[in-house]
Amino acid sequence: AHRRNNSAPVYPDAPTMPTFTIDVLLYGIVNDNTMIPLRAGCLLLARPPLEDPHFVRAVVVILAHEDSEGTMGVIVNRPGVALTSPTHPPLSQWIETATGPRVDFYGGPVAPDSFICIAQDPTSTTGIRTLDIIDDVPSQDYPHRVFRGYSGWGPSQLHTEIAEGAWWIVESQMGDVVDLEPENLWNKVLQRQDSALRRLGNFPQDPTSN
Repeated sequence: AHRRNNSAPVYPDAPTMPTFTIDVLLYGIVNDNTMIPLRAGCLLLARPPLEDPHFVRAVVVILAHEDSEGTMGVIVNRPGVALTSPTHPPLSQWIETATGPRVDFYGGPVAPDSFICIAQDPTSTTGIRTLDIIDDVPSQDYPHRVFRGYSGWGPSQLHTEIAEGAWWIVESQMGDVVDLEPENLWNKVLQRQDSALRRLGNFPQDPTSN
C-alpha cells in the first residue's frame, strides 16, 4: 500500500484571541461522535486547522479501504488550472468529455504522474465507479472526471490521523464527485449535515479575515 510522505498533519499554534468564533464553531465540534465508519464511498473532510498543503479543506472520496491493507481515495475538490494536453490520446478525450470544469483534478500526492477516471454510478453501492482509461470509450453520456494522482494511507495510518483530529468522516451523495462548483464542496458538504458539523458550513477559507 502506498503511504503519504507526511504521516501526521501539521497544526499551527492556536491564536490567543481568534478573530473568528472558532471556540464556538470548531472546538465544540471537534469530538463529534456522529461520524460514520470508514468505508469505500464515504467522504473525508479535512478539519481546520489542518495545514498539510495537500489537504487543506480537502474533500476526499474513499475508493477502497481494508484495515489490513490501508486506504485509497482521491481529492474531489481541487480542479487544475487549465486543460492539460497529455501525449496519451485517450486521456485527452476523457478530459474533453468530462463534467466541467474540463481539467484534470488533483487527486492527491501519491503517484502524481498517474491518472484515475471516476464516473457517477447510481447502480453502485458507493455511488461511483472507476473507468478503464484505455479500454472504455469516453462519452459525455455519463458524468465523470479525471484525477491526477491519488491519496493513500497505510494500515492504521488514516485511523491515527482521524484520532488526532485531522478528518471528519461523512456520507457522500450522488454528484459529489462531479459537483459543478468543486471549490465550494467542502462548505456544501458541511451545510447538509444533520449533526453539529452543520454549524461549520460557513467556515471561511481564512478565519483571520473575519
